[in-house]
Amino acid sequence: MELQQLANELPGAELSDKYGPGKQQVSENDTILVRLVNKMIEDAHHAGASDIHVEAYEGEASTRIRFRIDGSLTDYLKLPYTLRSAIVSRIKIMASMDIAEHRKPQDGKIDFSRFAPLKLELRVASLPTANGLEDVVMRLLASSKPIPLSQLGFSPALEAQLKDMVHRTYGLILACGPTGSGKTTTLHSLLAEVNTTENKIWTAEDPIEITHPGLRQIQMIPRAGLTFATAMRAFLRADPDIIMIGEMRDAETTHMAIEASLTGHLVLSTLHTNSAPESVVRLLDMGLDPFNFSDALVGVLSQRLARKLCTHCKIPRASTADEIRDMAHEYCSHTELDPEQVLAEVSRARGPRSLSTHLKSRLGLQGLKMALVHELATPEQLQDAAALARLLKAMPITLAKARPLDEAISTAGGVRFEALDSHLMSTAQPGLFCAGEMLDWEAPTGGYLLTATMASGRQAAQGVLAWLKLRS
Repeated sequence: MELQQLANELPGAELSDKYGPGKQQVSENDTILVRLVNKMIEDAHHAGASDIHVEAYEGEASTRIRFRIDGSLTDYLKLPYTLRSAIVSRIKIMASMDIAEHRKPQDGKIDFSRFAPLKLELRVASLPTANGLEDVVMRLLASSKPIPLSQLGFSPALEAQLKDMVHRTYGLILACGPTGSGKTTTLHSLLAEVNTTENKIWTAEDPIEITHPGLRQIQMIPRAGLTFATAMRAFLRADPDIIMIGEMRDAETTHMAIEASLTGHLVLSTLHTNSAPESVVRLLDMGLDPFNFSDALVGVLSQRLARKLCTHCKIPRASTADEIRDMAHEYCSHTELDPEQVLAEVSRARGPRSLSTHLKSRLGLQGLKMALVHELATPEQLQDAAALARLLKAMPITLAKARPLDEAISTAGGVRFEALDSHLMSTAQPGLFCAGEMLDWEAPTGGYLLTATMASGRQAAQGVLAWLKLRS
């Protein structure tokens, strides 16, 4: 039976006498209502929806049901107000939630295979709204298995980088982005790359959305004391090779993840930040030791979900001059612009956009660069296009003092090995020998750094002796 036929059989205009004010309301176990909820979930799955929103309104306003498809909400169905309590209660029953609790938010999970011949899981959240009503949001977790990394839409170069990172024997890998941007999906795709019989992999998740054979997965139960921090402590006693933490929510979990990554474990986790640089700043704000953090961090992936054009109805369209200019600045943010060009871009009308969005679009300024602008610019400079342009081209940064010695860490870069001979002498400047931290190398731990410094010093010293012998 089709959806509209089911809806017609439920209390509507023609059934208002039976289910109107003061009459018997529909039961959450009503056969037709059960079939309607099942049909709604099936339709959402077949339509490729990521979420189902059930929105109840006060008075006699209809209950609104919407699907989120390709990032946008679309109307699905409107039901009579007499059904709002019953449909919420039905969903709560399916999710094993307390149907008598209307004042507090609740979380639950539906194994839809118990109610229909469709292998599908849903994460359910109920939220109390005004006038004693409740809304329900259901996230469809159709992919119970990890998606291959090659199918996530990454560029070949980025995919190769991710594979290289996840095959490290230790370190910390972070995926950041807003809620619903696919961070957990990406982490499970990375785990699938290293899910072999040689590796013991533990995961702590809330909830468990994707399952793999071979993974040892734990569902977080905060009310029972099972948190991410508790799970981390337990994992370190369970001989892991790889650990996946669903989210870095607190300082304790973060510190333990860093500790685990420095003691021979590969740790993967997520952060709710907008960019990779912001992730680093946020973790340092949690009180992490910069030296240990720099040794532990392997990489940070910032991601978003991009809407995909319909392969059947898309049509070509020529980009406008402004769109081409915006894309050029977006993807060529390191291009040097002269002062006149900066002034021209800053002077363009930004309309309702914020200054940060405007400068990001026109000049490619984002993340730490924009933070520096807001830190050094006065309110008057931010409002004056000419003054702001001058500031952007010649930003005065005052060196106050050096950081304390206990915060000093090595930085990347140095003299390239290609510029030296086998005795570490510069090919461009004979007689100049380089050793230690002058060299461009990766030094993940202090012990290796000290060893390499002494070894390169010995090699350079031998080169000095050989060079002097040739000159004598």
